Amino acid sequence: MTKVLVIENEQQTRELLTEYLEIEGFETINAANGLIGVEKAHEYLPDITICDIAMPKLDGYGVLKTLRQNLDTAIIPLIFLTGKNTQQEVRKGMELGANDYLIKPFTPEELLRAILAQLKQRTLFKQWFAVKSQVIAQSPEPEIDEFVQFSSLFTSCEHLKKVYDFINTHYHESISLRDVAKHLGFCPAYLTGLVKKHTGEPLNRWIIKRRVTAARTLLLETEKSVEQIAEAVGYQSINHFFRQFRQYYGTSPKAWRKANCQSYFSLNR
Repeated sequence: MTKVLVIENEQQTRELLTEYLEIEGFETINAANGLIGVEKAHEYLPDITICDIAMPKLDGYGVLKTLRQNLDTAIIPLIFLTGKNTQQEVRKGMELGANDYLIKPFTPEELLRAILAQLKQRTLFKQWFAVKSQVIAQSPEPEIDEFVQFSSLFTSCEHLKKVYDFINTHYHESISLRDVAKHLGFCPAYLTGLVKKHTGEPLNRWIIKRRVTAARTLLLETEKSVEQIAEAVGYQSINHFFRQFRQYYGTSPKAWRKANCQSYFSLNR
């Protein structure tokens, strides 16, 4: 069943949305504020999120910004609910990555159409990604050290080069944004903005990219088990490794190894 996360601080509205969505055959997950909503998004990985903007503790913009910074939740479609119909509010949400807006009060039919439209787009994206991944997997010359291709993005200033070097040296450890920021003497928020401005992606995503590309090399060049490789590149959870590898390469580590090892070793005999 399609999972829908409803983040709404008004209890009556939240219950009405939940009841209607369940009647329509969706599995629902509820959150009474933005902080709880972010936690449940990471826990359940819903297919789509419906989120009010005006909420205490963490508003809808904060929810969206937080979800977009994590690879596991970054591609989940998010529809904002708002009582204001202003261009400034819509513009702000779209810049943060909102997928759609519904102005209160709205009809159940409008909600359903908005959800189905986003699910259709997500399905098309998955199909496109699957085709692209298959083409990459069938390539006779897979890129082994592809992370080094991105090194040029980090040469625009000395701080970025230090970020790149730190990730490249410590990716196999349990490092995070805070560890990199502490090493460079910056606050995490400033460092995130700096890296994203110059490279187009947040720092945490570069850590993940380094790990999965290193795993890719080990899958091709060694006979280590997938579990051993996951641990070698810094993952404490094999399931977490599986999810992130699949998000980048469109298939599981074992399936990717099976599809690519034969062509790799035939080229390097």
